[in-house]
Amino acid sequence: MELNLKTKVSKVVYDDNDSASSKMVLLPEEKTYSGLENRIQWWFNDHRPLPELLVDLQKYGFNYAGQQNLDLKIEELDD
Repeated sequence: MELNLKTKVSKVVYDDNDSASSKMVLLPEEKTYSGLENRIQWWFNDHRPLPELLVDLQKYGFNYAGQQNLDLKIEELDD
């Protein structure tokens, strides 16, 4: 998923909606900017805005006990 933090526009780059494991991580309706923000806020019980959460995730890494095999890669893309 690509996110533009300025415009809050999201773009699904790869979608595995057929996979049961994919639906356990993000439901189809959560594959949006606000959906991802809500899911990450829920995982970490932290209601800060998505850009702030992503800074911490990039700095400290992603670790959620409910999803041990889930990895999150954060990259800054050129406009």
